[in-house]
Amino acid sequence: MTAPPPSMTSPSLPSITSPSPPSTVPSPPTAPSFPSIVLPVKPPVNVPDPPPTYPDSIGERNLSYSYLNNSTKRSDGSKSLEAFLQRVKTENEKNELKKKVKELHFEKEQLEKMVEMNSDQIVDNNKLSKKKIRKSHLQQLYNRQWEEEKIAHEQLKIEFEILQKKVTEMEEKKGLPSNFDAEILEAQDKLQQLRDIKLEIEKQKIKLENERTFIENEASELEEKAAALAKEKKQLDEQAEELAKRRGELELEAEILEEIRHDLVVEREQIETQAQAIFTNIALLQEAKSAIVSGRVEDFIEILTNLSDVDMILNSDSSRYTLLHWAVIYNQTEMVKALLDKKAKLLSTTEGLTPLDIAKRAVERGDKFKIPIVEILENALVKQ
Repeated sequence: MTAPPPSMTSPSLPSITSPSPPSTVPSPPTAPSFPSIVLPVKPPVNVPDPPPTYPDSIGERNLSYSYLNNSTKRSDGSKSLEAFLQRVKTENEKNELKKKVKELHFEKEQLEKMVEMNSDQIVDNNKLSKKKIRKSHLQQLYNRQWEEEKIAHEQLKIEFEILQKKVTEMEEKKGLPSNFDAEILEAQDKLQQLRDIKLEIEKQKIKLENERTFIENEASELEEKAAALAKEKKQLDEQAEELAKRRGELELEAEILEEIRHDLVVEREQIETQAQAIFTNIALLQEAKSAIVSGRVEDFIEILTNLSDVDMILNSDSSRYTLLHWAVIYNQTEMVKALLDKKAKLLSTTEGLTPLDIAKRAVERGDKFKIPIVEILENALVKQ
C-alpha cells in the first residue's frame, strides 16, 4: 500500500495498549422441561488462525513505510522491517477475520437475548443441549482467538517499540548532512576569519585615528608655515625681478656656450673618426703580421693597400719590431719590396737592430735566403 511522504518532524506513532480479556459468556439458566421451541441457529463458522499483525489503528497512523524502509536499509534491523511490512500487507485479511469474529459475537448476543426472552417458555431438552454445545464451541473459539491476538499483540508491541526507537534515532539525525562536521569546522574557520578581519579593522581604525590627529597637528604647523611663506613670497617676488634681469644676461651667455658646445661636438666627431681609423689600422697591423708569419703575400699586399696611415703603422716606435723587421726575419722578399714601396723606414729596435742588421747577421750564420733581402735593403738605405 502507498504510504504518505515523510514529514520533516518525527511521525507520531500511536501507543499500543493490551486488549482487555473477553468477558465470560454467561451460561444460560437451566430451563425447566417444557415442550421444545425450534430456534434458528446458524452453522458454526470455521475461522482460520490469522497471522499476527498490527492493531486496527495501524492503517490510520501517519507513518511512512517507504521512509522506514529506506532508513532501515542502513541498519541491522532490515530483516525485521521486511517482516513487519509483510505483516502490514496482510492487514486486509486481518480485518476480514475480525469482521467474522464480530459476527460471531453478534450471534452470541442474539442467542443470549433469545435465551433470556424464552426462559419462561418450554424448551426441549435435546434442543437446549445443542444450544449449550454451540455456546461452548463459540466460547472456546472466542477464547482461542483472543489468546492468539494477545500473543500477536505483545510481539508487535515489542517490534513496534524497536521501530519507534529507530525512527527517533533517524529523525534526530535527519537534516544533518554527512559532512556536517566539516561544515561546522568551515563555519568556525569563517567565523574566526571574520573576527580577525574585525580585529584588523579595529587596528586600522586606531591607526587612522592616530594619523588623523597627526595630520591635524601637521595642518596647524602648515598654517604657521604658510604665514611665514607668504612673507618669503614677497621677498622672492622682489628677488624674481632681479633674477629676470640676470636671466637676460644668462641667456646671452647660454648662446655663447651653445656655440662652444657645437664646436666641441664637431671636434669630438673628428677625434672619434681618427680613433676609429687608428683602431682599424691596428687591426690591419695584426692581420699583416699574421700574413707575414703564414707567407700570404697577396693578403699582405691587400692589407697594405687598406692602411690609411702608412707612416704611423710602418714606422711606429710602439713595437719592438716593425713590419719590415718581421718580413726580414721570415724571409718574405716580396713583402720587403712592398713595404719599401710604401716608404717603410729602416728603423732600429730597442736593441739598435735595423732590418738590414738582422739580415746581415742571418747571412753570416749561413742563411742564404736572406742574401737577396740584404741587397734590397742596402739599395733602399742608399736611397733614404
